[in-house]
Amino acid sequence: MEDIRKKKVLMTLMRLDIGGAETHVLELSLELKRQGFDVVVASNGGVYVPALEAAGIRHYKVPMYTKSPGKVMRSLSLLRRIIRTEKIDIVHAHGRIPAFLCGILSRFMPFTFVTTAHWVFKTSHGLKYISDWGEKVVAVSEDIKTYLMDNYHINPTDIFVTINGIDTDKFSPEAETADIILEFGLSEDSTKIVYISRMDEDRALVAFHLVEVAPRLLEKQPDLEIVIVGGGNVFDKLKEKADAANRTAGRNFITLTGGRSDIYKFANLGDIFVGVSRSALEAMACAKPVIVAGNEGYIGIFDEDKLAVGIDTNFCCRGLEASSPELLLRDLTVLLENAAEENARLGNYGRELIKKEYSVSRMAGDAVKMYRAAVDPKRFDAVISGYYGFENSGDEALLYAMIQNLRELCPEIRLCVLSKAPKKTAEEYGVYSVNRYHFFKLKQTIAASKLLISGGGSLLQDVTSSKSLWYYLTVMKVAKKLGVKV
Repeated sequence: MEDIRKKKVLMTLMRLDIGGAETHVLELSLELKRQGFDVVVASNGGVYVPALEAAGIRHYKVPMYTKSPGKVMRSLSLLRRIIRTEKIDIVHAHGRIPAFLCGILSRFMPFTFVTTAHWVFKTSHGLKYISDWGEKVVAVSEDIKTYLMDNYHINPTDIFVTINGIDTDKFSPEAETADIILEFGLSEDSTKIVYISRMDEDRALVAFHLVEVAPRLLEKQPDLEIVIVGGGNVFDKLKEKADAANRTAGRNFITLTGGRSDIYKFANLGDIFVGVSRSALEAMACAKPVIVAGNEGYIGIFDEDKLAVGIDTNFCCRGLEASSPELLLRDLTVLLENAAEENARLGNYGRELIKKEYSVSRMAGDAVKMYRAAVDPKRFDAVISGYYGFENSGDEALLYAMIQNLRELCPEIRLCVLSKAPKKTAEEYGVYSVNRYHFFKLKQTIAASKLLISGGGSLLQDVTSSKSLWYYLTVMKVAKKLGVKV
């Protein structure tokens, strides 16, 4: 088998500023580079570009951050030139707009197209139909995998679930913080709460909650300092509220830093961390007690009891109790009043979890596994031929049993069923399915398979019609001519 590391990978995303998806792409690109891949990145730029370039990863500025027709056409032109000039083999898109653009190009250019689903998108007003998930897709949590299957009917064998990998050498209790304490005029001995997020309207709800409850926290903890890290479209609005709280307190106990690239220092700065998704995991890696809260919902103080729900939602809190100032004040008060030993236990539990389950190498391994599957000319382990899609209960029962038995033998088996009603068969059994009468598609599908299974009922017979006999013999003959086992 060809060494997958010989394939050149292009990562495309909207921008490279502070954010969970952006940091994911940064860490994934750096790790793939360490593993021997030639990686190129295209985005509208941002604070993480220097980190990529310092590692020898080329970055191209492409305005994929907007649906403006002019920018879309410009992005298509730039991407086409990059793919040709760099001789890209695999394009890995992150985000709806980059995936839409790369999906268009994939119809006319010879590259393998894959995506990562970092979030759930709105599907109303036709938005569902401009979402392109490529030949394979990585989902960053099980609930996003379910979302892709339910809303886009993506075959589960095309979805690879990964984690937000964290560099535990960089995000560590040993990370240096003296320079940022000096830069922002913070006290070395104060009690600090740190919040990190992109300051956009759809991300920064809890930052506003934190500023709202800050005066009451200051009453409980007179030496308190709050540091809020990130920039975005609501930064100025948040700063107004923080400035008002500082004036009332008579001192600047709330600091807004704006966008930063040295996030690992701020993750290790505080005594308590508030945030969601990747930022929460980075703070755990620094052994901080963490309150997981965001726009999607509220988990609260993270400990062993919250692990299952954290994993299920990728620490994004989707579908959980809504975040509120009252919940945040309650849990911050608990952590501020805890004995130092208890907060240290919470922090140590978080760091050990990250080291065990959320390594960057595992995240990169999941991406590489997807790349291998996407470039494999044999897309299917087996194609199943039979009397399927005709609503015959006996044949459908045999197909169901066959699929279940094959999956018991090999849980990751890739199956395709030839069916009269391919859409219904695909949705009902969670397999690929193609029209049994579309000869060109049928031949193409068998060629992309390792095995043809012809069975499930009496197929080789001329009782009902000689046409049935000739059909199934022809399907087998096609497979034999293509060198596919039958």
